[in-house]
Amino acid sequence: MRALLSVCVMAGLLSATALAHPGGSCYRAPEQPVPEKVLTPRSHKVVDINAMPRNFDWRNNGGVNYCTSARNQHIPQYCGSCWAMASSSSFADRIRIARNNTFPDYMIAVQTLVYCLCTGCDGGDASTVYQYINEHGVGADTCQNYVAKGLGTECSDLHRCENCQSNSAGSDSSFSASSASGPNGGCYPITDFPTFYASEYGTVTGVEEMKTEIFARGPIACYVDANPIYHWGFNKTASTEVFTAGANHTTIDHVISVVGFGYDSVQNTDYWIIRNSWGEYWGQNGYFRLKMGQNQLGIETTSCAWAVPLIPDSIMKPQL
Repeated sequence: MRALLSVCVMAGLLSATALAHPGGSCYRAPEQPVPEKVLTPRSHKVVDINAMPRNFDWRNNGGVNYCTSARNQHIPQYCGSCWAMASSSSFADRIRIARNNTFPDYMIAVQTLVYCLCTGCDGGDASTVYQYINEHGVGADTCQNYVAKGLGTECSDLHRCENCQSNSAGSDSSFSASSASGPNGGCYPITDFPTFYASEYGTVTGVEEMKTEIFARGPIACYVDANPIYHWGFNKTASTEVFTAGANHTTIDHVISVVGFGYDSVQNTDYWIIRNSWGEYWGQNGYFRLKMGQNQLGIETTSCAWAVPLIPDSIMKPQL
């Protein structure tokens, strides 16, 4: 079995920015850029942007929702895991797209990423996630429930996939009485579980590259300045509109996933469709729309991350 290490890409991460908003800063830039692994032509090289629709949304593509649910990084306690939430949600969306929205559904184990990548709840970067998934693979969240803690130094077999049982668990051969009384409180590693890898991963920058990648292969993880939108998103009236007040806010401190784009005729503006990780009570069921083409919140000048899922045949074609 491959050795499991707490992965600190490029010898660690730089210090996070100061807490610019009550949600905290959850983005830490790598000391050096994460090397891409691109095996196929980039989407903007093969997709004609002029032939694409003006409105495209993976939540409603031909009447089908391919997006996994919005999540909340802030419970059961504050954790700066937006980087893990955004990247894993985009990756899970792409698994759903590749499997044509068929049973069973999978969400990626965010907590494993928080345990295994620098610096856990103190922040991180989406590209490091895709590099890790390419090299080590990751399980579903039924392997590791989100507990909103970890500093990226706790990676182990147990923290990749586990099960817990009581002393009265019965005759399960994978469980022993010594496990129940051990330091892990009756929890033990599971070593045979559905594992997802990334066949390739890379970045896109700017409107054309972002739109073509989303349209061709699925949602992407992008970076924004969250200070202007934190309180705005709790205003249920204001948050129905396209956010347009972020052109001068480009101090990146947050990671989100972009699942589509469109045009609002009332505000006469094109926009990005963005899933946040602050709960479904924030914004519109956890989503908001951001004006396109003006680098609002810094989204169009900071490279967004993407990855292509490598899905085992047993998952692509499950035997019931």
